Amino acid sequence: NKWFEIGAYGKANTINLNDNGACSLGAIQARGELGRELIEQIRDENPEGFNSILAKYPGFSDPELDDYWENFYLVEGTDDERFISELLIQDWAVDTQWRFDCNVISRAIKKAQEAGVTDEDAIILYTRCYINAGCNSNSQQWILDHPNATVDEIFANINIMNQDSVEADFRNHTWQVITADDLKA
Repeated sequence: NKWFEIGAYGKANTINLNDNGACSLGAIQARGELGRELIEQIRDENPEGFNSILAKYPGFSDPELDDYWENFYLVEGTDDERFISELLIQDWAVDTQWRFDCNVISRAIKKAQEAGVTDEDAIILYTRCYINAGCNSNSQQWILDHPNATVDEIFANINIMNQDSVEADFRNHTWQVITADDLKA
């Protein structure tokens, strides 16, 4: 609980349109299916607000949120991008995102601890793999299968996007501790 890993800019409205084949959304850069789960939770917590914004963007390609998002990326200037951009800046959506992010991190930490991972740094790296590579990725599974691995062993055996910059940020402790207010754009 030393660090709460956040996306590139750390704001709730941070969007990476195409993060290696799928969009990444929000403060923790929820990618692919995790990004869809975030949008679903925003919709489920405020259907009226969600639908009022969705109505402005009839070209949004997944209005039922039932597509597979591991290959869902956004193109600048499209209804997909404009809808998600407007949605993520709403105060009520930021509040929902805070709860979602805390839940995702808590879920990842619990899963790592249940597998016997106790080193705080290993848990931080596991949460990064869980968010970045997917909750069933080979990288997060490697950490679960090797609960006593050192940080050096973990970095030698995982494969996540932007691994060099992730490792530099991790080793230099440049990740930030944030609060709900920090998410606001």
